[in-house]
Amino acid sequence: MSMIDITDAYRLLYKFLKEEGLLQTYCARVQENRLHNFNFNMKGWNAKKILQDVIFQYLRHENSLAGCCARHNSAFTWAATKEGHDYWNKVYEKWEHFLRSKNLEKEFIKREI
Repeated sequence: MSMIDITDAYRLLYKFLKEEGLLQTYCARVQENRLHNFNFNMKGWNAKKILQDVIFQYLRHENSLAGCCARHNSAFTWAATKEGHDYWNKVYEKWEHFLRSKNLEKEFIKREI
């Protein structure tokens, strides 16, 4: 099993979202989800802190790099966003393609202790 550290996972997710022009929207949806579903206010958090938290929350349940941006436990429920499920599903497909292009589709994120 191949492993990638949390910092590299964050950097990949950040790079992907930035290249796709989705960084601001993705982070806004994470903030909305946390406030609405968990009464957790992320106001004032920058993109780095938000994405690091997404990965941290994701690692509580799973550790596949491919899934780190998509699981509702760590990010948001796609269907509950303004963009809807189909939109985010296409983003997820692009994320998978992004990882394949870097030969990282089977990587796992190392849980740091």
